Amino acid sequence: MDERLIHIHEEAGLSAAVSGVQSLTGWPRKAILRRAHKLGLPTRPLGARRRWTMVEYRFVIESLNHMSVREIAEQIERSEKAVWDMVGQRGIPARFQDGYTMRELAEKLHMRRLSVQKWVEAGLLHRKRNGRIDEGSLQSFFYSHPETLKWPVFDQDTAFWVSELVEAERARLNGAEAQTRAMPQNSEKMRAAEASTPGDTVSSAPGSDPSGDRASRSSQARAASPQL
Repeated sequence: MDERLIHIHEEAGLSAAVSGVQSLTGWPRKAILRRAHKLGLPTRPLGARRRWTMVEYRFVIESLNHMSVREIAEQIERSEKAVWDMVGQRGIPARFQDGYTMRELAEKLHMRRLSVQKWVEAGLLHRKRNGRIDEGSLQSFFYSHPETLKWPVFDQDTAFWVSELVEAERARLNGAEAQTRAMPQNSEKMRAAEASTPGDTVSSAPGSDPSGDRASRSSQARAASPQL
């Protein structure tokens, strides 16, 4: 395996060599990198610009749905710009960048990735089909669990971002509550309007007897008719 690592390194560079060995063995990249360093293989390719290999192409495409560009770049030892350029040149959509990976969120909130992972496993945070954490679930989580926020360590941008999400959730809840209160009031108004509508034949007065009303009208009609 050392010979293969050295051979691929000479042709395509360290990243391609590590990816090639990983695809064959399933070993962790870090373990292969440590072996490459022990063999004295340089970390950067000898030459002006390293060409992309099919192994790297496959790794990037397969990783887009659950890793950020930053994480992908670190794994294949390329710059984020190089990854973005390759993605753009091949016409791959950037929808996978919506939301946050657990690592990105942990770094943004200045906490351990394991903490974010526990929130996901507990159902407190929702991951979309692309594996990234939905900002809508973050909005609800920040509002419902303010004790998890480490405000003293937030930079200005992070503090503003969290505050905006909390305020958005508060506005959403207030709007939903106002709509819920309005529903029974509208129902009462409709019932009152129906009750106030006069009937065609039956008196709406309490305790009235429809049969008595008909008898009274018949008596009045006979009295008014001319006597023969």
